[in-house]
Amino acid sequence: MGQYQTKVCKRVVTKDLNCQDNGWLMEIASTKDGWSRFLDNAQVYATSISPGTKKGFHLHHKKEIQVTCIKGSLALAVWDGEKITELAIGEDNPITVRVPKEYASAYYNFGPNEAIVINLCSPPYDPDDPEQEDLDLPWEPHR
Repeated sequence: MGQYQTKVCKRVVTKDLNCQDNGWLMEIASTKDGWSRFLDNAQVYATSISPGTKKGFHLHHKKEIQVTCIKGSLALAVWDGEKITELAIGEDNPITVRVPKEYASAYYNFGPNEAIVINLCSPPYDPDDPEQEDLDLPWEPHR
């Protein structure tokens, strides 16, 4: 049996379209990090959404995502190109939502505390491939 290993996970502050802080993002595992195993062209990261803030809409042209809110509760909006569907996700409704490529998604945190989402996506983030488009879609989250 081999010795245990560690990897430093980089944590970056995230901002909305108005350059206001709305949480953070931290990569957990990626096929691109040269360290992680058991992934096939994928990435796993955690992201936080600060209380009273929105994160998104992000439209991925190549990437499919699976999101699970593991702390707090959020409104998750999914835009299919025509309409927005809103789902409640989080500790009160522990579900994973798969969002296909060419659909946009956004989160809104109604709670008094930071919410945390684990995201599994494929393919992994590539800074040289601007496949993500940030959209300013009209959405009034419901409780």
